[in-house]
Amino acid sequence: MTFKTQSIKSRINIIPITGTPIGFTILVCLLFLFSCENKNETDLNSSSNYFDIKPYLKAQTDSLQRDESVWLKTVKSDNKSEEKKYVASSLKWETELALFLDADLNKKSYAGKFNIDSSINLSSRTIRYTSEKTKIKEFTLVYTDSEAWPEITCRVQNKNIFYQSEYQIKAIPFAYYNCSGNQEISGWGESKKFDITWQNTREK
Repeated sequence: MTFKTQSIKSRINIIPITGTPIGFTILVCLLFLFSCENKNETDLNSSSNYFDIKPYLKAQTDSLQRDESVWLKTVKSDNKSEEKKYVASSLKWETELALFLDADLNKKSYAGKFNIDSSINLSSRTIRYTSEKTKIKEFTLVYTDSEAWPEITCRVQNKNIFYQSEYQIKAIPFAYYNCSGNQEISGWGESKKFDITWQNTREK
């Protein structure tokens, strides 16, 4: 059965939890920090020797941009939090998940700097990249027999003249995305925690 987008939106409740809207502010800040860190490496990617997160994300964002499922987005920062429900097609997913591209294993400067371990059990295969020489400290892929897309988790540490941060990302394709951690902008002397989650409610 197909529903029109407008009828779905009319059934969605927007639920503010506490405080003033913070999602946009956090997203702009994170994207600014992401652009500062990556502006000199945008065109330096080599051919994929490790898992390539770019086509992985693009296939999902392109699909979600046409999808009519309902997603719950939760944004937390220190003692503030807010929730909203969205029809998937109403979000700009390339922007929403832009920070996930910071987990690009295939930058030229990363070549040969990861240790790779893998394990297999009855229902899944796990591949784990680790490094103390890159800002990506750990990147894990879990492939299962029941899912076409792997689940990923990644831990990133950034430090430069503008800021320092540590955060984790997690993606369960088309079901759940999360980015959480803390950041400190140089000269401010205060660490800020953030946690952003996108979850498919399975509502139609």
